[in-house]
Amino acid sequence: MKEIGINYIEKEYEKSDIHDSFLVYACTNIRELNERIKTDCQEAGKLVNVVDNPALCDFVSPAIFRKSNMSIAVSSNGQDVYKSIRVRNSIRQIFQHDGFLLPFN
Repeated sequence: MKEIGINYIEKEYEKSDIHDSFLVYACTNIRELNERIKTDCQEAGKLVNVVDNPALCDFVSPAIFRKSNMSIAVSSNGQDVYKSIRVRNSIRQIFQHDGFLLPFN
Protein backbone atom coordinates (compact mmCIF):
# COMPACT_ATOMS: atom_id res chain seq x y z
CA MET A 1 0.00 0.00 0.00
CA LYS A 2 2.90 2.35 0.60
CA GLU A 3 3.60 2.29 -3.15
CA ILE A 4 0.32 4.14 -3.75
CA GLY A 5 0.70 6.54 -0.83
CA ILE A 6 -1.47 4.81 1.78
CA ASN A 7 -0.21 4.71 5.35
CA TYR A 8 -1.34 1.31 6.69
CA ILE A 9 -0.62 0.29 10.27
CA GLU A 10 -2.01 -2.97 11.65
CA LYS A 11 -2.67 -2.49 15.37
CA GLU A 12 -5.44 -2.01 17.90
CA TYR A 13 -7.27 1.30 17.37
CA GLU A 14 -6.49 4.20 19.69
CA LYS A 15 -8.15 7.62 19.54
CA SER A 16 -4.72 9.19 18.97
CA ASP A 17 -4.48 7.28 15.64
CA ILE A 18 -6.66 9.90 13.92
CA HIS A 19 -4.78 12.92 15.30
CA ASP A 20 -2.78 13.75 12.15
CA SER A 21 -5.47 12.67 9.68
CA PHE A 22 -7.68 14.83 7.49
CA LEU A 23 -10.01 11.98 6.56
CA VAL A 24 -10.48 8.52 7.99
CA TYR A 25 -11.92 5.24 6.74
CA ALA A 26 -13.46 3.19 9.56
CA CYS A 27 -13.36 -0.28 8.05
CA THR A 28 -12.92 -2.82 10.79
CA ASN A 29 -15.03 -5.95 11.02
CA ILE A 30 -16.44 -4.68 14.32
CA ARG A 31 -19.50 -2.43 13.96
CA GLU A 32 -19.19 -0.98 17.48
CA LEU A 33 -15.56 -0.04 16.86
CA ASN A 34 -16.45 1.64 13.55
CA GLU A 35 -19.11 3.66 15.41
CA ARG A 36 -16.56 4.64 18.07
CA ILE A 37 -14.15 5.78 15.36
CA LYS A 38 -16.98 7.87 13.87
CA THR A 39 -17.62 9.52 17.25
CA ASP A 40 -13.90 10.16 17.77
CA CYS A 41 -13.66 11.72 14.30
CA GLN A 42 -16.67 13.96 14.94
CA GLU A 43 -15.15 15.19 18.20
CA ALA A 44 -11.81 15.85 16.46
CA GLY A 45 -13.35 17.52 13.39
CA LYS A 46 -12.18 14.78 11.00
CA LEU A 47 -14.07 13.51 7.96
CA VAL A 48 -14.93 9.82 8.21
CA ASN A 49 -16.31 7.08 6.00
CA VAL A 50 -17.84 4.23 8.03
CA VAL A 51 -17.82 1.50 5.42
CA ASP A 52 -20.47 -0.71 7.03
CA ASN A 53 -22.91 2.14 7.75
CA PRO A 54 -23.52 4.70 4.96
CA ALA A 55 -25.70 6.82 7.27
CA LEU A 56 -22.63 7.59 9.40
CA CYS A 57 -20.44 8.64 6.46
CA ASP A 58 -19.30 12.23 5.96
CA PHE A 59 -18.24 11.37 2.39
CA VAL A 60 -18.44 8.56 -0.15
CA SER A 61 -15.78 7.16 -2.45
CA PRO A 62 -17.30 6.63 -5.87
CA ALA A 63 -15.91 4.38 -8.59
CA ILE A 64 -14.38 6.86 -11.06
CA PHE A 65 -13.59 6.57 -14.77
CA ARG A 66 -11.31 9.32 -16.10
CA LYS A 67 -10.35 9.99 -19.69
CA SER A 68 -8.91 13.24 -21.04
CA ASN A 69 -11.00 16.09 -19.68
CA MET A 70 -13.96 13.89 -18.65
CA SER A 71 -14.66 12.14 -15.34
CA ILE A 72 -17.61 9.86 -14.65
CA ALA A 73 -18.31 8.84 -11.04
CA VAL A 74 -20.63 6.03 -9.99
CA SER A 75 -21.88 5.55 -6.44
CA SER A 76 -24.29 3.11 -4.83
CA ASN A 77 -24.57 5.43 -1.81
CA GLY A 78 -22.58 2.94 0.21
CA GLN A 79 -24.91 0.02 -0.47
CA ASP A 80 -22.87 -2.08 -2.93
CA VAL A 81 -19.34 -0.99 -3.80
CA TYR A 82 -18.84 -3.95 -6.14
CA LYS A 83 -21.90 -2.96 -8.17
CA SER A 84 -20.47 0.56 -8.51
CA ILE A 85 -17.23 -0.89 -9.80
CA ARG A 86 -19.07 -3.11 -12.30
CA VAL A 87 -21.09 -0.14 -13.61
CA ARG A 88 -17.91 1.98 -13.86
CA ASN A 89 -16.21 -0.82 -15.80
CA SER A 90 -19.23 -1.07 -18.11
CA ILE A 91 -18.96 2.66 -18.79
CA ARG A 92 -15.28 2.20 -19.60
CA GLN A 93 -16.18 -0.52 -22.12
CA ILE A 94 -18.63 1.83 -23.85
CA PHE A 95 -15.71 4.13 -24.67
CA GLN A 96 -13.38 1.33 -25.78
CA HIS A 97 -12.98 0.35 -29.40
CA ASP A 98 -10.48 -2.31 -30.50
CA GLY A 99 -8.65 -2.00 -27.18
CA PHE A 100 -8.31 1.79 -27.38
CA LEU A 101 -10.37 4.34 -25.51
CA LEU A 102 -12.45 6.51 -27.80
CA PRO A 103 -11.76 10.23 -27.38
CA PHE A 104 -14.30 12.53 -25.76
CA ASN A 105 -15.19 15.30 -28.19
